[in-house]
Amino acid sequence: MIGIYGLGNIGLALLTYLNKKFNQKIIVFTNNSKNLDLINIFSIDKIEHILTKNKDFYITTNLEEFLSLTTDIFITSITTYYEEIAIKLANAKNFNPKIRNIILFSSKLGGILVFEKIFNDHNIDDCNIIETDALFAARKIEDNKIWIRNIKG
Repeated sequence: MIGIYGLGNIGLALLTYLNKKFNQKIIVFTNNSKNLDLINIFSIDKIEHILTKNKDFYITTNLEEFLSLTTDIFITSITTYYEEIAIKLANAKNFNPKIRNIILFSSKLGGILVFEKIFNDHNIDDCNIIETDALFAARKIEDNKIWIRNIKG
């Protein structure tokens, strides 16, 4: 299952994009327990889509549960949290980087270096880390509604 770490503007836009494009359930990890109450998510403008909890997405605040359900992780958090996120992943009991693709989905050049340093410090080798620019110009309008203004191309 595809996993998304973070449910801000870009995380919410990516969730709707991936679900619509691949028609599969996505798991989301969030530190904000308020997000657990989301039942439906609506996207408007460039991507018109409605997602329903448990059918299209699953949200958890439990990192171990998140890692047990995903093999590909998109990190959509703001880049100033990269070090904290890398440490949390490296310290997770069930983190196995050999079966994980970590996609840094933001515009911070050099985010890979942050993850590699943390993983090397924790003796984690051979982790596939990919860095890309976020595809979207998007803003939350409400907790469950995302306005995707543009898809970068």
